Amino acid sequence: MAGEAWREFDAETLESEYDNRAAVPGCMDMIAAWQAASAAYRGRANAELDVAYGESTGETLDLFLPEAAGGPVHIFIHGGYWRLLDKGDFSYLAEPLV
Repeated sequence: MAGEAWREFDAETLESEYDNRAAVPGCMDMIAAWQAASAAYRGRANAELDVAYGESTGETLDLFLPEAAGGPVHIFIHGGYWRLLDKGDFSYLAEPLV
């Protein structure tokens, strides 16, 4: 089956294929820049952070609210990368949209 091509890989190859940090030169510097920009934006934004939508600590969202009501809504869903990163690393993306 085409949908099960991953089964052809051994554990070492699968580990390598999922290692985005090794595949992107300088990725840790990029991530550090995202984190700094995101923290700075959260500090000055009109935001409601870590709003619970479920029972676990990972079930939270951040709302970045515009100055004026009635504008469009943009929803960014971080699909997750279980080894690194979370929603807080991407707050900087909201700034030009708010």
